[in-house]
Amino acid sequence: DENGDVVLPRNYQYTQQSHVDLEYMRNKLDALVAVEGIKGGWEGLEFVLEREPNKPAESGSKRITNLINKDMCFIKLITRPDLLAAIYHLMQDEFKLSAAGMREPLQGQGLQKIHVDWMPRDSTSDNFECLTCYFAVDDLTIDNGAISLISGTHKKNSYPNENLDTKKKHPDEISQELKAGDWLILNSLTWHRGNINRNGQRRRALFIEFRNRKLSQGLNQQLYLSDDVKNRLNDLEKWLLMVGIDFPTDTVRHLGAGEAYRRKYPDEVSAHEI
Repeated sequence: DENGDVVLPRNYQYTQQSHVDLEYMRNKLDALVAVEGIKGGWEGLEFVLEREPNKPAESGSKRITNLINKDMCFIKLITRPDLLAAIYHLMQDEFKLSAAGMREPLQGQGLQKIHVDWMPRDSTSDNFECLTCYFAVDDLTIDNGAISLISGTHKKNSYPNENLDTKKKHPDEISQELKAGDWLILNSLTWHRGNINRNGQRRRALFIEFRNRKLSQGLNQQLYLSDDVKNRLNDLEKWLLMVGIDFPTDTVRHLGAGEAYRRKYPDEVSAHEI
């Protein structure tokens, strides 16, 4: 509540019961990157790739999105009980998975501007609506580009660039190192960034966003999940993803915070920095 973030250490009992195999996941992610190449990370924003066929989702980083549709190993991550409890504690309302992807900065690359992953609240009395959860597939260290954040900034009702130079290191910026299998649960309004991978060690991290159930998803799961995947989901997974005949299909294919931000600051940010 105070800091805007919490770390959940790897839960060995849950990973064994749910058959979450980190080595399998690493191999699967590498295979997806090899197959998708420059197209990786563009689901929901296909029109950008149609305009610019050789444009990477993020220069200097490997990206994969729509992970829930690409292997059941990613689905099993999202039903960890203490993860779901933390999400409810933040939102105090029903929620759903918004989007799931992977980011890995290459050596010498990966520095982002300080940013938020959702739109600031109008009032401090408004509930928080969005949570970004990072799952460490590899160890995340200062040397390979661990996420850094400025604690307590989720309470501010403004964008980072209205308060500081988002390109510069901030004196209150803290790097959050993680061991493989750990979760970093981040209030999406906490000011944060990815950092440079200085030593070139593998730094694969999943970013799984959850939103208030009343909001559209970052990636419309009903539209982007195959029938085969939908048929393999249990009731809890369907509820979290809002897929199946019990849930209406949203007409919005993709909803990110970036659209509102770019309208206000058209020269400030790239498509994948917010």
